Amino acid sequence: MNPGLTYRQWWLGHSSQSVLPPLRHAIRGLGRLFMPNQGWATFFLALLVVVSVTWSVESAAWARTPELAFVVFTGAMTGMALAKLRVHGLILLGLGLLAGVFTVLWFLVRFVDAGPWRDGLTVLRERLKLWYAAAATDGISSDTLPFTVALVTLVWLLGYVCAWFAFRYRNIWAPLVVAGLGILTNLSYLPSSHGSYFVIFLVFSFLAVGWMSAMERRRQWSCQHIQHSSLLGAQGIYNGLQFGLVVIIAAMLLPVGLPRPSYLKRGYEYLRWPVERLQGDFNRLFAAVPARKPMAYRVFDNTLPFQGAISLSDEVAFTVRSSRPSYWRVRSYPTYTSKGWVSGATQMVPIQWQPKAATSEQYQAREEVVQHVRLNYSPRLLAAAGVAHGSALDVEVEVPVPLTYDISITDPTFVPALPPEVQSLAQRLRGMAAQEKSGLTELLVQDILPKDMELAGLRYDEAGVLTGVAIRRAAPVPLDVLSLRSQRRLFTSDEYTVTSTISVATAQELRLAGGKYPGWVRDIYLQLPDTLPKRVIELARRLTAEAETPYDKAEAIAGYLRTLPYTTNVPAPAYDADGVDHFLFNLGAGYSDYFGSAMAVMLRAVGVPTRMAVGYGMGELDKDGNVIVRDRNSHGWTEVFFPYYGWVEFEPTPGHERPGLVREAEELQGLFPGGDGLGDENVDDLLAGTLGPRGRGLRYNSGREWMVWTGAGAGGVALALLAAFLALRWLLATPPAATGVYGKMARLSNVARLGPYDGQTPNEYGSDMARRLPEIEPEVATVVDLYTKSRYGNRTLSEAEEARVIEAWRKIRRILFLRALRRHRQKRIMALSREARP
Repeated sequence: MNPGLTYRQWWLGHSSQSVLPPLRHAIRGLGRLFMPNQGWATFFLALLVVVSVTWSVESAAWARTPELAFVVFTGAMTGMALAKLRVHGLILLGLGLLAGVFTVLWFLVRFVDAGPWRDGLTVLRERLKLWYAAAATDGISSDTLPFTVALVTLVWLLGYVCAWFAFRYRNIWAPLVVAGLGILTNLSYLPSSHGSYFVIFLVFSFLAVGWMSAMERRRQWSCQHIQHSSLLGAQGIYNGLQFGLVVIIAAMLLPVGLPRPSYLKRGYEYLRWPVERLQGDFNRLFAAVPARKPMAYRVFDNTLPFQGAISLSDEVAFTVRSSRPSYWRVRSYPTYTSKGWVSGATQMVPIQWQPKAATSEQYQAREEVVQHVRLNYSPRLLAAAGVAHGSALDVEVEVPVPLTYDISITDPTFVPALPPEVQSLAQRLRGMAAQEKSGLTELLVQDILPKDMELAGLRYDEAGVLTGVAIRRAAPVPLDVLSLRSQRRLFTSDEYTVTSTISVATAQELRLAGGKYPGWVRDIYLQLPDTLPKRVIELARRLTAEAETPYDKAEAIAGYLRTLPYTTNVPAPAYDADGVDHFLFNLGAGYSDYFGSAMAVMLRAVGVPTRMAVGYGMGELDKDGNVIVRDRNSHGWTEVFFPYYGWVEFEPTPGHERPGLVREAEELQGLFPGGDGLGDENVDDLLAGTLGPRGRGLRYNSGREWMVWTGAGAGGVALALLAAFLALRWLLATPPAATGVYGKMARLSNVARLGPYDGQTPNEYGSDMARRLPEIEPEVATVVDLYTKSRYGNRTLSEAEEARVIEAWRKIRRILFLRALRRHRQKRIMALSREARP
């Protein structure tokens, strides 16, 4: 080493001949491998667009998640890297999805924080397995981890898809549309205070559009060897920002809350019907996802899950003119699970249906109520007071399917869980079978069946000996109505009238009712899951220890619950917790779903039949005597069955009164206190009703629900495909005349860039076509010759000549169409080769 040189000078001089050139080439090669096609500025602008979406999602706090900005960054890096590979797109798509699976798993396993990778993967698998079991069996899940999995997966796909389109096809509009749908879907479930995230998204979008447009212009000028300014990209960003600010300011100045035409609202209501099943599935499978803003017009589905925080709107649901104030019940739920209530096995029957083997009973102290309802939305189920039994509209009612019991005659060890009267019947059948030498017959079985039972089936062995009997509980009359549904769907402004009965029994009458319940009541309405914590049962027994009658037990439990605080801001129960236990011993506060459920479950624990009812409170009385029922009047309560009196409503929620107790006409005004109807003071509850991150059924929200976007997107794709199909069919169709065939040939050859050019005569065009496509020279000559004779010779062609033209066209169109496809493919290959040049 020369002492006069520094080490750096020596290294540069020495390596310039040996080490540095190969190293420099290697570094440049790596740089080209990881450098985006359109530069890092393009990458970071596209990344900012999708990151603004993740910021809006994280601000909503639907569920705990990993850092979504980092998730979307990994997706964008994967999409950009794969977009540079010169491999078939389908192969790269498979590689990208495989990379996405491992990336998402890595984030999720770290998120569950269960120790080593294998343990984390096991926990993730088990919790997703439980969620899948709930999904497959119409169950309920309050686990937020599946929602976290969905968010992480969608965010990674968002980054991947946006980078793929931006760098594979130089298309910034596809990423903007996908990201725009994502942020609009999220913001539609959030308060207006979150709208600033959309402004940020728009700013980044305009910057990205301006930059990409400038880069595309610079690329085209470079290919044409046109000199351009090095500040072209900066100018594009400036123009995009300038235009974007003008658009944003103009949008902010536009009036909001404009009235919607009735036909638009009616059309929206019609379009949302097919997805109501999806709404119910979201309700039950993501029950713990909280509501972030009031949204009206819910759908009461087959499940009533225990949920977290809710928020209700002030929208009018319907108006009622009724002969008596009441709860406006929409649905009752017979079956309790640790995650909420479900309808169980039910069937829809006409409201006047009479079961064949019915057990009839006339209930006492029930008053007939006639209510006329005018709708302000399109419901699937109809609201009505008490138990509906008649309507001028064609309606159906939902009733439980009677239980069927299987009795083994020859195997006494086969003793399933049977009611006492069924067990007695089984013993009697076995005794008779032992005495009858010829065996039991169907007539003998029919003779000893209890009056509320019917024969459902017989089982014989190979020798023809009766070995088993299936019996079914007879359906009750009046029908045990759970819900009411119109046979035709009703729209906004439609009206219906329902006649029903409500209980007006006094406390003394209910105390004397006793506890001799019908068999169909005991079969269904005393059910409790085996997983119910013992401390819930112990609390119920302690509260009712001194109560002598079922009515006193109901009042004791309701009185205890009314001492607890009311709030709509509660966390949902854990995925492995019981909802009533969570309410009673963890929260100690809640809204009417929790109060009504707790009363129903604790009464069942002490042998009193109950069910959970949901619908609306009484509402508010206007100056014309109509009851206005709003979304904030949504409510849940407990229904208790009393022998001889039927179902009676009880109100365990603090701050509420049971309307059925009021019997004097002068007290009506007290039920409707000047705009503060039942549920107003506490801003009551029930399903907040949106399909999406609020854990409720669909809400009518200015037409910006995710299902509208999904339907619009699917409809747009379908229309685009249909338009492409019709255009292709029109382009390749066979016209009936030679002039039409010539026109079709000219259009298709123009697509293939084969003419006709300006100034060309038909003969010149035909000669040029024949020279460039010699395989169809005779056919082209035929079409041109007969076209000129018909068009310019003013001659009518014969049928044989027309047939020749059509035959020639069928060959010409195939060759021209293939030529157009090849040309498009060659153009794409040339563009890719220009991009690959250093």
